[in-house]
Amino acid sequence: RMAIPDSCCSRFPLVLFVASYMIAESRRSFLVGSFEDSVLRDVLHCSPSTVSPGWCLVVIGQSVRGRALRVRSTFTASRYEITDGDHSPWIGTPGLDDPRALEGLKRVSALQFILVNPEGTPLKMLRLPYDASSLSPRTRAMACVRVYERPPFGAHAPWLRFAVRVQLVCDDEGTLRLGSRIRAVFAGQIPDEDAILDEIVDQPSVDDVFPLAMSASPVAPSL
Repeated sequence: RMAIPDSCCSRFPLVLFVASYMIAESRRSFLVGSFEDSVLRDVLHCSPSTVSPGWCLVVIGQSVRGRALRVRSTFTASRYEITDGDHSPWIGTPGLDDPRALEGLKRVSALQFILVNPEGTPLKMLRLPYDASSLSPRTRAMACVRVYERPPFGAHAPWLRFAVRVQLVCDDEGTLRLGSRIRAVFAGQIPDEDAILDEIVDQPSVDDVFPLAMSASPVAPSL
């Protein structure tokens, strides 16, 4: 049996470290800006590893007249191997076929999102409070809700498990509606019962308001 020199054994951890580093760097090269910039702004420069049709997002809002506005959007989700293990997210862009379905929203209210998998099982309900009172006619702004799962024993940074990013649009007459495209990021399964989840809501700020004719930079600071 051939013996392995001690010098090779001493260098083996270094080899593993270098290999892991190179894999991580290759994954980062798919991103533009931070991880969240890339997935929430749809600027991933790579092909998905898995594509899954049949996902559904239910969106519920409140009109200025006090009635519930509800729309259901079916979409295809894609998974990108840009994080380790089971924490690589699914990403989708549900579209609103009829933008008028969520027109006439209250200026200060909340949106609810229900994510349903292809088997018809609800995975998560998210609530996005918003304040669009500062929006003037012919402007738009982004709002986002994100949910993180704390890793056990604080081993590393929290995982982004769910996120929904929407565009609030104020038309010529000052009527508020939801933009026709929504960005959804989510885990493929229901979180464990003992998982610790933190929810962060990003309200529109002055820096996030853009004219309707102007496109926001895809690598602008994270919401």
